[in-house]
Amino acid sequence: MYDKMFEFVSEHLKNSDVEASENGYLPFRKRSEHIKRVFTWAKRLLNDDCNVNQEAVLISAIFHDVGYALSTDTTNHAKNSAAICEKYLKDHGFANEFIDFVVFLVKNHSNKQLMTAKGTPLELILLMEADLLDETGALSIVWDCMMEGAQEI
Repeated sequence: MYDKMFEFVSEHLKNSDVEASENGYLPFRKRSEHIKRVFTWAKRLLNDDCNVNQEAVLISAIFHDVGYALSTDTTNHAKNSAAICEKYLKDHGFANEFIDFVVFLVKNHSNKQLMTAKGTPLELILLMEADLLDETGALSIVWDCMMEGAQEI
């Protein structure tokens, strides 16, 4: 199931020519690879003792950045991602309540202020943490080094 979702998202990104970083800042980065790493981080953060909807977290990780296929405007990518995700899940027969929850997660994954807000679902916090883990730590140092090395002297 997840493989088919990855294929769908990758095709959307490839067909709209936004697979590489939208601003040319890091042209060697691939958005589909970021999505796969966020999915992997989400799987690592989840455990059997966790009382969360694991499927919702994993599916939202797959769809969280597909909205860049519609526009490279970072302010609308979460909203666009949610719309694409909603259509996909409806077309594939998921239950309406589940769709609403996953769409909520995707739509709000960039609103990092919700991480500390009372009542924020743990699923959303896990999605945001997985997204942040891909952008921090050793990997961010590698991106910085590669960007510096790619600059013309």
